[in-house]
Amino acid sequence: RQYPQSSPTSLPGIVALMTMNNQLTVRPVATDIEAQETRRLLTEQIHARIEAPMPTGPVHDDGTLRPTLIGAWRDNRLTGAALIGPAIQAARQMLAGQGTAPGTYQAAQTIMRHVAMSEAIAVHPDHRHEGIGLEIKRFCDTWAARHQAHLVLSLATTPAARALNEKAGHKTLEATVALVMQVVDQHQRPLHPAWAILRDQSQGLSLWTLLPLVQPQDTPLRVGQYRNEPGPGTRHPQGEPIEWISRRTDGTYTMRTEYMPRIR
Repeated sequence: RQYPQSSPTSLPGIVALMTMNNQLTVRPVATDIEAQETRRLLTEQIHARIEAPMPTGPVHDDGTLRPTLIGAWRDNRLTGAALIGPAIQAARQMLAGQGTAPGTYQAAQTIMRHVAMSEAIAVHPDHRHEGIGLEIKRFCDTWAARHQAHLVLSLATTPAARALNEKAGHKTLEATVALVMQVVDQHQRPLHPAWAILRDQSQGLSLWTLLPLVQPQDTPLRVGQYRNEPGPGTRHPQGEPIEWISRRTDGTYTMRTEYMPRIR
């Protein structure tokens, strides 16, 4: 089944692929020097470990999700940076967790093609509180939609990062709530058991945030949350409750509960 390309115009506040606002230009890096500058800013300002490898230079844009460095410039000076690309770690964790279960490899490939991971956003200390982080975040969402993403994930490791994501329209999952993903076929039949990832909080705050870019009927991906907090004797006879998440065109979120016999 061919799924439609995500449309950035359906996202409130989303801007063009190259943002030029108040003399601020946001775009992918174009030279090795720009790549080095953005890498340096990210590593200096992001104290949490960046899980994805950073490109060493510009990346050939073939219209698909590939690890890409984004820069924000004002008056030819780098003021902010980001790293975005396919959700490589999520796909690897799925393969590790579900092993040879039927449909697992196809599901991992679908995640690599259609799930973008916004790995990091940093703003130079001299330019904070100028709205640059929000411009970069919105640009990354636009970039993901233009590169076949149906869903954007990121991790909020500070209260400020959480606020930035929510201001850009992303939904935050609380620390005790696991992110759930599942890939379905053209008849909406699951290809594998629902798969949950709960972030470890032992090293500090780490919250999933997500932004669906398409409607549920236009994607093979299902995304939701799982609250593994049953009280004594409260287990539902039909299984574990998954709350599947979708986003209306007005930016509000809805959830539909489904009970599943097992979650990986």
